[in-house]
Amino acid sequence: MSLFPGTDYNYGIMKNLIFELNKLLERFIVVEKAGQDKLIETKNLLSFLNEKNLPKLFIKKFDLIERSYDNNYFNRSNLGIKEYYSFWHDALILKHNVSIYTKSDHSLYDSFP
Repeated sequence: MSLFPGTDYNYGIMKNLIFELNKLLERFIVVEKAGQDKLIETKNLLSFLNEKNLPKLFIKKFDLIERSYDNNYFNRSNLGIKEYYSFWHDALILKHNVSIYTKSDHSLYDSFP
């Protein structure tokens, strides 16, 4: 079995392929590690939707998160009060920013967890 049939071995090409493979592996590790922490993953998703100016999708996702991440979720996950309030603080700031820029009818405090 050969990687590039019909071509001679080229050290430069192999070096570049291995370099790119290592970069992909590093990226995979970062994504896998971030995926293990649902709160960081959720904050990143909300931040991305805010950055990309997708207010309808942001509000829809925020409402779903609000229903899912209640006190019981944090208790089941063995997370402390600091993590709970830190998460909601960051999430509500993002929601506030989205509502300011879109002049949405969603109030910042209309559905505080």
